[in-house]
Amino acid sequence: MIVAALLLAGVAAAPTAALPAEIAALAPAERRRLARGEVVVHLAAADRDGLREGTALMMFDTPPERVFRALVDFDHYSEWMPFVVQSSGRPLGGEVTENAQRLDLPAPVADRFFRVYVRSGIEQRDGRERWTVRWEHVPGSGNVRAQRGAWTLVRLAGGRTLASCRAWVDPGGAIPAWLVNRWLARSLPWVLDGLRQQAHRWRYDPRAPPGTL
Repeated sequence: MIVAALLLAGVAAAPTAALPAEIAALAPAERRRLARGEVVVHLAAADRDGLREGTALMMFDTPPERVFRALVDFDHYSEWMPFVVQSSGRPLGGEVTENAQRLDLPAPVADRFFRVYVRSGIEQRDGRERWTVRWEHVPGSGNVRAQRGAWTLVRLAGGRTLASCRAWVDPGGAIPAWLVNRWLARSLPWVLDGLRQQAHRWRYDPRAPPGTL
């Protein structure tokens, strides 16, 4: 409780220049929610098709290196990603992986399957190290029309991580844009909370031997 209170006070009261850009852009009330462990979700303005890009932020109590390991462990996405029942990764060279997924969605929406190109790595921006995982739809794959998104991880004090997930999707079919936007806003908190829990698994600890389940 004492640690949580100190983090809450620090994030809420820190000078804007001392905070990661993702937190500095938030309103004070949103910073307080973030420090309490809540997920803060924003939806961008709708595009010409009525679809909106969603961004969600959450603070994890694990370091970014560990969270990053969970993000690039594509074969275990079904353990924490909502609706994902199958997922696999195929390295294409360099920092690019092809990730295939199958989603079991609630009726009456048909199941979705697709492939995305994923580029992952570490970059420097605004004087901070950022672990990034960006994905883009493989044209013509599966029955999803298009999608894109990115994860960004920033190290915080006390061995914590600021995790940001940005996503946009056009699922295709007859699903109206307003329903896609509503689903995105509701599912992003589930995704971040799932990743937060997944990062605690022993297999992502640097001390875990290779092949640990």
